[in-house]
Order: sequence, then C-alpha cells, then structure tokens
Amino acid sequence: MAVARKAKDANVQLQFYEQSNIITCFETIKEPLLSELHHQQPDLTFKARDLSILIGYLQQFQQDFLGLNNRANNAPLRIPAKLFKFDQERPLTIDSPVYHILRAAYTYRIVHNWRKFDFGPSKKNKNADLIRSIRDELYQASLINLPTIGFDDSVPSSARKTITSLAKKIHCMLLFFLLLFKVLIRSPVIYVVKLK
Repeated sequence: MAVARKAKDANVQLQFYEQSNIITCFETIKEPLLSELHHQQPDLTFKARDLSILIGYLQQFQQDFLGLNNRANNAPLRIPAKLFKFDQERPLTIDSPVYHILRAAYTYRIVHNWRKFDFGPSKKNKNADLIRSIRDELYQASLINLPTIGFDDSVPSSARKTITSLAKKIHCMLLFFLLLFKVLIRSPVIYVVKLK
C-alpha cells in the first residue's frame, strides 16, 4: 500500500506524490476521469502528475486545517485516510476510492468556477466546503457511512437534545463527546440513533 506519512498526525510527504512510480499509478484513471468530466468542462486537461499531487494536497489540507487541534467550528469531518491509500503494484481503477475523490474534487472545482486548486490558508473555508462535497460523494458511493451515536435510557432528555444539536453541527462527530459523557455519568451506551 502506498502511504505518504509514517504516523498519525504526521505531515504528509508531498514529495511522495511526485515520484514517477506513484504518478504512473494515476495513468490508468486519467483518461476515464477526463472523459467523465468532459461534458462539464470540454476544455479541461490534466496530467497523471496533477492527479497524484492533488491527492497529496487534499491530505495535507486535512492535516493542517481539519486536525484535532486546529479545527474550525464549522469544519467538516475528514475524509478517512484509508480512502487515500492505493497499492503501487496495482493500477487504480474507476471503482477505487481515489478515483471518486478526484472526480468529486474536479466536479466541485468546475461547478464553482475555480481556475485551479489552491490550498493556501486564505482559502481554508472554501477548501473545507470542497472536503464536505467530496465526503458527500463518497457517502453516495457507499464508501463511507454516517457516524452513529448511542444513548442509554439514563441519559436525561435535556442532555440528549444538547448532544444531538452538537452532533448535527459537527456532522455527528459525537463519538468522542459521547464517550466523554459516558465516563461522566458512568452508564453504558445501548440505544443507537442515526443522525444526518
């Protein structure tokens, strides 16, 4: 499996995505992706290198602006790191999560009339919307699931409302808060509620 970082919360090694053997992995999806996006923007062009580097930049953006310690209040959940992985020994296909991520990213860029991708700090909010859009595409393709939360009968109604409100704001990133809440009230989680 191709991996561009060694440990959780480590910086993404962008040079990894500039290696010729990594760029070669993207050759197999370049033409199908161009063909699929051609009806949205007939003059769209990119190289396999552009696709490879975009995957690196998306991961670096998530690391820089959607991490645990530097997360904005309205930030989307991160795209799971496992969806960015691919095997250098096998070519990428149109069914691979990487293909879906790239298609969603380029579709978003076209719809919003971006001339290019820009992951600088001044574009943080726009890129957070890009990540949210990619996550929606991955959800539609059944590559990710919406998080679920659980409540025990002993959780008071007022606490349920508060937690549910928080979950909706942060797109169900409630599992951490629920565990914290569970520790505070010392009760097991039994019932599961799905939020959207």
